[in-house]
Amino acid sequence: MKASAIFRGTACLLLVGAPLLALAEGDWRAERVGGEVLRDGQEALADGEPVAAPARLQLAEGAALTLRKDTTRLRLRGPGELSLHGDGPDGGARIVLSKGALRASAESGPALKINAGALRLQLAGAEAWVETADTGRVCTLHGETAVQHAEAFPTYRLKETGACLAAASDGVLLHEWPDRATLNARLARADGGSRPLPANFRPPLAPTQPGDTALAREPADAPASETATPANKAGWYVVLGAFSTRERAQRQLDTAAVDGQVLPGAANAPYRSVAGPHADREAAESAREALRERFPGAWLLPHTP
Repeated sequence: MKASAIFRGTACLLLVGAPLLALAEGDWRAERVGGEVLRDGQEALADGEPVAAPARLQLAEGAALTLRKDTTRLRLRGPGELSLHGDGPDGGARIVLSKGALRASAESGPALKINAGALRLQLAGAEAWVETADTGRVCTLHGETAVQHAEAFPTYRLKETGACLAAASDGVLLHEWPDRATLNARLARADGGSRPLPANFRPPLAPTQPGDTALAREPADAPASETATPANKAGWYVVLGAFSTRERAQRQLDTAAVDGQVLPGAANAPYRSVAGPHADREAAESAREALRERFPGAWLLPHTP
């Protein structure tokens, strides 16, 4: 009798433990699957299934997927396509977003590496949103996101919630600071709007000092170079874009037929094409709204000569 009871208890224990054994070390798990999600173009993925790398996941229109591996979580909505690759030498997960938008968080452990369009990202203790539309766009949501363009090697470090970079086709990363509504609309393309930014979120306006490898934002009172055209009037400017060369910044102004100028950046910082100056912030905000359709990532810059 005792032997029989022990056998039954052992069998029950094995059955209960079976799902846990199915998830091998290093596998991803499909925490939530909604709609049609195919693995490698054939097998339909279901809630709770392990996903071993390498694997290609395709999301149909309206499908939703949440993947987890240790403390790393990915959220996508269809249409989209994502490839999971084997871990790198440092143990960090590597993924390629071929189509669509992704919200990724890597809270601890090795860095998560993401390729999306022309963007190359690395997250460690951070959360970011990224999509492949155009040639790629990324916004940091918390922590620090390291970003490179596939055709250029400087590393940009986004450290402020709401700071974004968009990849241009000529190897340049353009800086953006969208408002809450614009950023929430972007996040909804990855998570369906289930995790919007808090109501008190405001995009940072005051530029901060860049780090050694950061080209994210230069101080507002950065000195102009002797060969550059200085901003010789005090007031508020609307920044339309940031470029690695003065010629590209001027080309944007010429093409857009905007009354403005090119402001030089500090060392290792980009040239900015700006409209203005405007007498006060209220006037600058009105000008930004008028330019919103053509320049959705435009941001405000106070200047004192």
